[in-house]
Amino acid sequence: TIEMRENLDQISSYWDDSVGKPVIIKMNPDMMPVMVAAVEVKDMESTEITDYVTNEIEPEIESIAGVASVTTTGNITESVDVLIQREKLDKTNQKVKDALLGTFEEKEQDLADAQQELDDGKKELEDGKWCAEIGIEESREKITLPLEREAVWNLLRQHQIKGIDFED
Repeated sequence: TIEMRENLDQISSYWDDSVGKPVIIKMNPDMMPVMVAAVEVKDMESTEITDYVTNEIEPEIESIAGVASVTTTGNITESVDVLIQREKLDKTNQKVKDALLGTFEEKEQDLADAQQELDDGKKELEDGKWCAEIGIEESREKITLPLEREAVWNLLRQHQIKGIDFED
């Protein structure tokens, strides 16, 4: 290779300025492919052949002693390109947002109605308690029982009524 470089250096002065410096590579023929093959399989599509070569033939050749590597070229891969139209996507997203917003508004109204029912029920309960208290007070004033004191107290204890005063 030194001799080759010397010879190139001698003639390179005659070359045009646009010619660059040559590159000298020492090649080992053992690194070159020993086998080049084309594969065709009856009744298979190109993509099926690619799968067959990749999954069946390539591993078998690699398993042979002395084979450094196996490289396949020309493989066919299927792909699908999806193009999304921004306007359609935005319209669909808006429909979903509107549907969700409507559902949320409906449920918020349901919650507000339920809260109003609870508030009304509490008010009725308080009004009922107030009326009951007034009724008890009025009843206390009007009730006079011609019973013996001991019998009345036994009756009150039996019904767990407390706080009523009786006249003798």
